[in-house]
Amino acid sequence: MGCRISSHDLSDSSPSETMFRASQSDQVNFKARLEKKLCLARETPELVFDITQCNLKEIPQGVFVLCKVLRKETLLLSENKLTALVCPGGSLGDLSLLTKLDLRSNRFRKLPDDVYKLENLRELVVSQNQLTTLPPTLNRLRKLEHLDIADNCLKSLEQVSCMLQLRILNVRGNPELRKLPSQLATCDSLVDLVLDIENVQDPSPEVSQRGTLAILQYLATGLPPEGDFTAPDGVIETAIVASEDFLAAERGSGWNNFTETEDKQRVEKFMKLEREALEKNQEIEAKLHMEQQKRREELLKELLHQQTESDQKVFQLQQEKEIDRNRLITDILREEERWNGILDELIALRGAPDPVLLELERVEQEKLLEQLRIHESELRKHEILSAMTDLLANEMNRVISYQEQRDETSRDVLAKECESNDILEAVFRNHSNDKRQIVTEINRDEELQKAAVATLISKNDARSWGLMEQLRIVEGQLAVMSRFEIDKKKLATEEQIQDLAERRLNLTLILVDLLGQQEQRRQQLLDTLASMENSRNDRQDFWLLHYQRLLDDQPEELEFQSVDPLLGYYFLLNGVVHCLPFLSKLWQNKQKTIDTITEEDLIEAGVKKEKDREGIIKSIRDFLEFSRPDTADDLKKPSAPAETPDQESPGKVPEAKSAGGSDNGSEFQEVIAECVVCMDAKIGIIFIPCGHLCVCTGCHQSVSNCPMCRASIDQRIRVIQP
Repeated sequence: MGCRISSHDLSDSSPSETMFRASQSDQVNFKARLEKKLCLARETPELVFDITQCNLKEIPQGVFVLCKVLRKETLLLSENKLTALVCPGGSLGDLSLLTKLDLRSNRFRKLPDDVYKLENLRELVVSQNQLTTLPPTLNRLRKLEHLDIADNCLKSLEQVSCMLQLRILNVRGNPELRKLPSQLATCDSLVDLVLDIENVQDPSPEVSQRGTLAILQYLATGLPPEGDFTAPDGVIETAIVASEDFLAAERGSGWNNFTETEDKQRVEKFMKLEREALEKNQEIEAKLHMEQQKRREELLKELLHQQTESDQKVFQLQQEKEIDRNRLITDILREEERWNGILDELIALRGAPDPVLLELERVEQEKLLEQLRIHESELRKHEILSAMTDLLANEMNRVISYQEQRDETSRDVLAKECESNDILEAVFRNHSNDKRQIVTEINRDEELQKAAVATLISKNDARSWGLMEQLRIVEGQLAVMSRFEIDKKKLATEEQIQDLAERRLNLTLILVDLLGQQEQRRQQLLDTLASMENSRNDRQDFWLLHYQRLLDDQPEELEFQSVDPLLGYYFLLNGVVHCLPFLSKLWQNKQKTIDTITEEDLIEAGVKKEKDREGIIKSIRDFLEFSRPDTADDLKKPSAPAETPDQESPGKVPEAKSAGGSDNGSEFQEVIAECVVCMDAKIGIIFIPCGHLCVCTGCHQSVSNCPMCRASIDQRIRVIQP
């Protein structure tokens, strides 16, 4: 058959028919039609399953299974609105018995890839759809004879190849199809190709007009076909007219218009034309067969040549591998012989090892150990570097976070500072008197700083500390005497009370003298502070700097601690109480005890005068003798004073052993007495001039005369240590 040029006049319907069909479809009950068609498909024994013109958007469930169960060979799905060849509850494998599938006039954009499962399909109609490409498995339909893909949007036909049974291919109505692929020449049985000559550019219209065989020869060789592939002029038209007349005659139309003679002539003429066309086609087929045979032989020769070349390459590779294998075997044998020789030498030297070999082995071991050490050090370096890198990374992260936090804090501080500045400006603008108050507070702070410096200077002053220790000793004597006097009054011993009163008055005079000296020393320190203040040069932190400097310069030996009252009393009697600060260094030495202190230790501590060193050693000796257990009985007996009050100097404390008798055995021990007014709190106030220590710090304001002797009170002194 020749190549046919598509004509849309026969297939396309007129606008009036289309409008009529649309109006008619609006009035049809598609659901009832579908049910009717499904019922007919189930009930009738025909091999056709027809569900056309049912306005379907998807294939009803179970249609594929019904085709398999009822062994249908034709499935008609044309003139619907289908977009995919998918059926719920089934697969394309269920349509393996189909020989014809009609999908004409739907909305398919592509066909499924598993269309090859339609093993017995002979006719596939997918015209009047929206296909843009064909599935790559289409050429696996080995029995397909008729493929109609007209009126789509195809751009290529590369998938139509090696389809040996394909006879009719309709590709008309694809405006974007400009070229026919060379693979189409592999369809050996193709005899009818329907296309649009005005759209297809390759092959050219001249080749396309010469027929299907010319197109296939052009696609196979790439050259314009030679020879005459067209029938004689008027043969095909005459055959078509004869065919139409014959068909009309068969239907009984116009039978009476022809005579029997004309009918016979026409039949003979038609048979002659058919015979000539058949002979022409046989000649063309023979030529094509010869050309295909030549091309097949050329391909076989080329394949044989390629196979020979590949065999030669494989043989060369095998030879190279064999050479490498032989060389490797030779090397292995050579190394084996060398090692056998080495082993023989070692076995020969087993009885008496060679010193040279031992030395070489030792050297090699040392080299290996050195290499191991170097490797270990490198590993440690790498570990340290990695750890340092991690540490630096962490530190960098911390620094970055710190900087971010610092920036954020700085912004907050600046914002707060701006707010505080605004507040201060408003306050300064509205209240001018606040400046004076601020200046007063600053001055008050300076006074506090000045007082702190004065207190620290007083604490570090050895003379002040000595006066404080003397005051503490005198106050302890007065406390003992007051306690003893209260006990004696209960026993009504007037003579001893009078003796105690004289001693108490003497101690009161000494206390007043010591207080005067302490006040004098304080005034000297204040003068020192005044001279320091004159040289301050208007510094706001002047007193804080001096306070810190005094703390830094304070030696450890000036961190005074309270001494034993009895030891302090003996130091006072011997006139060396001012040397106690020099002895603090010796007392802080835990390896040095008081009974092991020598004159060299005193010189090293800073006591320069020999008289002071003798007084310190005598005071320590008296303290140790008094502290022995055999003197405990002597403490219970009262003793007379060593000298009269008139002979006593105001700087010494009279001996008061007779007033110190107590159950504890020492009048210098801490006296804990209750207030004679409230009978609850501890005593803490000394009355001057009588010297009684009998009231607490809370009750002394409520009395104007001494509760014990009824004497008038000129001065009240708070005790340091009662």
